[in-house]
Amino acid sequence: MKKLISLLLAAVMLFSFSFTAGAVSDSETEAYDGYPLVVVRGIDFGGFYLEDGSPAISVGLDDIFSLVKNYFRELLIERNEEAFFDSALTLVAEIFEPIAMDRNGNPVHEIYFDKFESSMANYPEEVSLMEDEGETGIIKTAIDKIGAENVYYFTYDWRKSARELADDLNAYIAGVLSESGQDKVNISAVSMGGMVMSAYLYWHGSDAVNNLVYVSSAHNGTYGPGDGLNGDIYFDGSVICSRIKKSVSGRPVISFFVDIAEKIGVFDAVTAVANGIVEDNPQLINNSVVRDGFGTLLGFWAMCPDDVFSSGVEFLFGGHEDEYPVIMEKLSQTEDFILSTEKLIDSAIANGVNVSFISNYNTPLAPYFKHSYLQGDGVLETRLTSNFATVADYGEALTQEQLSLADEAYVSPDKIIDATSALYRDTTWFVRDAVHVAAVYGSDYADFLMWLLLSEEQPTVKTDAAYPQFMAVDADGWLAAQ
Repeated sequence: MKKLISLLLAAVMLFSFSFTAGAVSDSETEAYDGYPLVVVRGIDFGGFYLEDGSPAISVGLDDIFSLVKNYFRELLIERNEEAFFDSALTLVAEIFEPIAMDRNGNPVHEIYFDKFESSMANYPEEVSLMEDEGETGIIKTAIDKIGAENVYYFTYDWRKSARELADDLNAYIAGVLSESGQDKVNISAVSMGGMVMSAYLYWHGSDAVNNLVYVSSAHNGTYGPGDGLNGDIYFDGSVICSRIKKSVSGRPVISFFVDIAEKIGVFDAVTAVANGIVEDNPQLINNSVVRDGFGTLLGFWAMCPDDVFSSGVEFLFGGHEDEYPVIMEKLSQTEDFILSTEKLIDSAIANGVNVSFISNYNTPLAPYFKHSYLQGDGVLETRLTSNFATVADYGEALTQEQLSLADEAYVSPDKIIDATSALYRDTTWFVRDAVHVAAVYGSDYADFLMWLLLSEEQPTVKTDAAYPQFMAVDADGWLAAQ
């Protein structure tokens, strides 16, 4: 049973952050004399490569066949649960071993990822192959707006500690300033990139930053890794059902059977069994498989919300601190950083930086951690990406009591969000139905982001009637006021 839970957590932790090609427009851009743009990307599980160019993480048909074969032979025929989970864990270890980190937080193997050390004008072939969504959708839209010579793309080894990532970004920005001849940059900090950007502010300050836009950002962390590293695994049948319904929307036959399964309690029954195993064995995931496999991936820790960080360290490393002295030192640095996020942004604003936030919602979160009931964008929690707006749980609306405490001007028309409590309520925008990092190339959403990034002064939710605080997006990325 212990190995079952360890295997389960391995899948949870790895797929909590797993986040497509088209050509850039040939339209000419007007001469641009503003600050260069740096896009700081989010986590990328599939972006690591071995020396021969093959993916570091690869699951082939042979792996699937081996797992299925062992399942039938060892679990169904021989009824040897121990043997099955031994073989399954061995397979998982082999698949993910290339990205392993040692107990000093250093890579066990040399791996590679795509780097763009100069402006995107130097990478025309790479740009032509980029997908139209996510961070590369931002890149391609920005190239159309300000020219490839003014656009930069910071990628990184997300397994590193917050301090190491901050230092890497600092060196990158220094290179951008040198190449461009400018003294500041505009920055789009996307998903995990928001955490990296805030770490940069913590260790290197904001003197080199002009406009900063946090996009679907994890600068306040996310409970995906936070709950996982605390052992708080919980399978929510209603959230699973909601995610399936969202994915099959527009397919009536499949939707019909999903509705039937929901009505007869299939989702609740299946999750009740899984939750029973977890609840009856709360310490089973606290073992060397998880500790060495995921506890040493320091980027995960930097993504923990501040209210679950220290408890996670105690849960996973308690009694084993002497075995991981370097890891513990780096975790101490990380904790100091994540407790300072609000002060970091306040300091940047006081230093003249224009800071804006885009927070998406109305897509259910991954259904296998304790906080998965929260409203989100499919990956991150809206309350955290919006700097603590009051947000109803997914599928719910704000209560009458919550509405009575709100400033009506900051309540969304659908009564799901009250931005009154958001720390930066006048510079935070909410987009309903936009999934995580929804900046599709050429879309209204991408244009809205560029408006924020290129603003000469601090934009607010009242600056432009085309971009009110509460908007909605359709499947093609077209924005409209709610």
